[in-house]
Amino acid sequence: MGKKQNRTLGAFEKTFWLLDQIDSKDFALAAEIDGTASVSKWELAIKAAQSRHPNLSVRIVMDQMSRPAIEHVENLAIPFRVVSAHPAYGWEQEVEKELSQRFDTTRGPLVRIVLVQKPKDCVLIVVANHILADGTSVSYLIRDLLAAVMGSKLKSYQVQLSNDQTLGLPEDLPVQSVEEMPIMKASRKIVRPLVSSLRFSSDKTNRIIERARAERTTVHGAICAAAVMAGRKMRVEWSDIKMELISPICSRGVLGLDDNFGLNITTHPIFFENEQELTFWELARMAKNGLEGTISEEHVR
Repeated sequence: MGKKQNRTLGAFEKTFWLLDQIDSKDFALAAEIDGTASVSKWELAIKAAQSRHPNLSVRIVMDQMSRPAIEHVENLAIPFRVVSAHPAYGWEQEVEKELSQRFDTTRGPLVRIVLVQKPKDCVLIVVANHILADGTSVSYLIRDLLAAVMGSKLKSYQVQLSNDQTLGLPEDLPVQSVEEMPIMKASRKIVRPLVSSLRFSSDKTNRIIERARAERTTVHGAICAAAVMAGRKMRVEWSDIKMELISPICSRGVLGLDDNFGLNITTHPIFFENEQELTFWELARMAKNGLEGTISEEHVR
């Protein structure tokens, strides 16, 4: 097993911990993979990846000062489920099943893995809780799992500091003491999502990237524009109201972080109001401009 992770949650991790008490903050990423490997190889790969990433062997507990904290748990197995399927089987239904099962963060781990094994290819689904994960960390985990399945050795990372610790911010301490700590009862409301997928060919993906650059915006800006336009069209009550779109901002590059599994983002809002006369690409440029200056240490603070 790699390094043991034990520390209090950082400010942004704590934000997601609090939000998870209200409503599920679980998410999933699926990777369609050409070819197959034996279940035993995948099991060994999962163990290797768990040894590499300290946050894959933890749970969330309350420390002596009633602060949510990460605690290492020895011999904590990552749940791994295998589905043998025919070629046309839709992996989306497996994501629906997984997202309808809330993580018990007090027991850990905060990740589950599903393999949809087909005759000539497979789909790897990683489900995680947002307290200690973001989309980038899950994609890095999938990369590591594939490397391990192919026989590569994975080196262990050091324990990951919170963004607060990396920035040298003061420790989060209670402002006052109370004789009896109120008990927070987390919502265990069952979520039953409907999941569908949309496939873009590599050619179409490249054309979208090239067009976004030519229009002086980004693919993310184009996605924001599409979300706003679709939202106003599909929901009558949204047709002329002020809309707020929240974008995740990766903090890894700014803080000089490695590929450790963890929550390494901030967020930033973009507001849309009286923009209905803008063209799609004008709206995409507006979205890009709304994120100016967010990839900075100051924004992470």
